[in-house]
Amino acid sequence: MAAALAAATTVAAATGVRWVVLATGTTTPSGGQAPVGYVAVTRVQERRFAGRLDAGDRAVLPRVNLQRTGLVAVFLDGFPCGSKLTVNHVTRTATTVTVQLHFTRPPIGVATCVRTSTPYVLIGVSRTTFGHPAPTHVRVDAIARS
Repeated sequence: MAAALAAATTVAAATGVRWVVLATGTTTPSGGQAPVGYVAVTRVQERRFAGRLDAGDRAVLPRVNLQRTGLVAVFLDGFPCGSKLTVNHVTRTATTVTVQLHFTRPPIGVATCVRTSTPYVLIGVSRTTFGHPAPTHVRVDAIARS
């Protein structure tokens, strides 16, 4: 009962933020077994994920005014052959950003696939709706399209 109450409180505390997709692409898989996300509100924090972006998307980073826009990068590590990421919602609590997105599975009849790349999305979030201090964790809610 206490756990359910705590979960309900967390959901109630989640707040929508103003966001925009800045870039999507694919990168070399990390070997991770679960999606991973990063929050950056400083250039130093960008370094944790910048190397995984393709060169064109890395070029976007210096143009982002981090005083006005925070960054959330999500990599779908561990998802076999997912493609066509679509971000549906971005919400935050005091310490966590939740990104809900859809992805497309391989077509029916494809028994196996060899993952040669991992899809990612780079999201810009308005700092006025991001909160201060900015959240430090990312929760990825990846849903396969049916």
